[in-house]
Amino acid sequence: MMKNPKVKESLTSRLEQQECCKLQGHENNLIQFICACYECPYRYQKACAHCVIKLHGKHVEDMKEIEEFDQIINENSKKAKSLMKESEELFLKLKNPFGNFFEQLKLQINDMIDSIQQRYQLQNQERAQQLIRNELDFINQFNQNVNSKQNRYLNDHTLKQYSNSIKTAQDKLSNALSLFELKQLLESNLILLLEDFGKNTGVSYIVNTSRNTSQRHSSCHNIMTPRSALNVFNHNISAVRSKKIRN
Repeated sequence: MMKNPKVKESLTSRLEQQECCKLQGHENNLIQFICACYECPYRYQKACAHCVIKLHGKHVEDMKEIEEFDQIINENSKKAKSLMKESEELFLKLKNPFGNFFEQLKLQINDMIDSIQQRYQLQNQERAQQLIRNELDFINQFNQNVNSKQNRYLNDHTLKQYSNSIKTAQDKLSNALSLFELKQLLESNLILLLEDFGKNTGVSYIVNTSRNTSQRHSSCHNIMTPRSALNVFNHNISAVRSKKIRN
């Protein structure tokens, strides 16, 4: 005898919710099973214990409890949905068989382009550095040439100022980031050097000649190079030398 009223109430509620067999002689037998035999004419029909004995005696092992059968159906339904999704994805791939191929090809081409760009940038950087080194060597030669050949025309103070100016120009040149900036830097610094030289020696037309030369080069979309500035410098130094000799 059940002493706990809640347990009794729970069992009674469960019995009321479960379906009872309505066949004659099977009254009040709960329908708890379902047939899963593929050859049975009553396949997937619910049955009570009497039905199992009377109608499914030859394949009792294929009888499933309803709750167990529902669980199997739910699992199979999930598997079926997953297979359907995979089938749809496969169908899309078959519909466009070259899509994946072209996507991979595009990625490979992009990688090749990136690699070429990196090599090109590296080559340009090395070339720019070599050009800067060449121009630095030229300025060093220019400086040595001035010191060796023009000492008799310049006093010590002027030579010291010139050496400082050349060192400043070399330092700025070493920090040039591109060929265009390099040429601009060379033009502006060499013109300033020529101006300083003209002021200290009294040869005013050195400045005018250098500026006119720079303007002619600018009109042709070119920038005065160190070599052209050096030619102007040597030309005017020769003029100073001739003037001193005549005097």
